[in-house]
Amino acid sequence: MGFNKRFLNTESLKYQYDTGGALAVINYISKPDALISTDEFSGLFLSLPLKWHEGEPTEYSIKCIDELFWNYKHHWTDGKRNK
Repeated sequence: MGFNKRFLNTESLKYQYDTGGALAVINYISKPDALISTDEFSGLFLSLPLKWHEGEPTEYSIKCIDELFWNYKHHWTDGKRNK
């Protein structure tokens, strides 16, 4: 039995979101045993308060992901917050 870790970066998270929406991102970050962020934007996903109900992510969890990506599209460039 191995230890599964996943390196998160802006590009991989954007790909998951663009191809499958918030649910794809939630599945992507909830499967491994450990997450390692490589930039500021991906670091925000490490402290998300994801919640589950009957084996499915709650609407609150989906909303958290959607809001992060809305903010990304409007306030970030190349994984860094615009000042």
